[in-house]
Amino acid sequence: MKLRHTIKTDRLVLRRFMLDDAQVFFNNCTSNSSLSKYMFWNTHTSVDETQKMIEGFIEQYADDKINCVFAITLKDEVIGSIGCFDNTQKNQSPTAAFAYMISERYWGNGYATEALTAIIEYLFANGYHRIYADHDKRNASSGRVMKKCGLQYEGELRDKYFVNGEYVTVLQYAIVASDKKQKNQ
Repeated sequence: MKLRHTIKTDRLVLRRFMLDDAQVFFNNCTSNSSLSKYMFWNTHTSVDETQKMIEGFIEQYADDKINCVFAITLKDEVIGSIGCFDNTQKNQSPTAAFAYMISERYWGNGYATEALTAIIEYLFANGYHRIYADHDKRNASSGRVMKKCGLQYEGELRDKYFVNGEYVTVLQYAIVASDKKQKNQ
């Protein structure tokens, strides 16, 4: 499965990150502790940290595979990121996971829902049967976005991660191809 370079929605463009995005991504996202407290990385204190993160994203693009992180852009401004990752295991249906974040300044405008809907369509079009994610239990807004996009709650995974010195319980949501077909009928 090959990576598309851009995915366009009504209001957004999901595209590959560029090194030039570091300052805006830092300002809008990675320096904001309201975002990072639900992510699995520490709040960035310098644009250099964000640039290193973007360099890692760019290295992933060399494989030209699904495992990548897109910049979520609104009128050419990076307002977030959304990643999709092949997570198919032996004897398992083609499975992808995703993760996303939107700048706090842009919360409540439906941008996360719009970007996630586009990624779900992209993954189904590329042959994935099951698409899932989990979110920090304390971040109910993320679960609401997943529900709006047709994902169903599957359960609580207690103490799944150990981040910043504490165990994090997550809630998992998923959508399978037959859910998508039923929704479109």
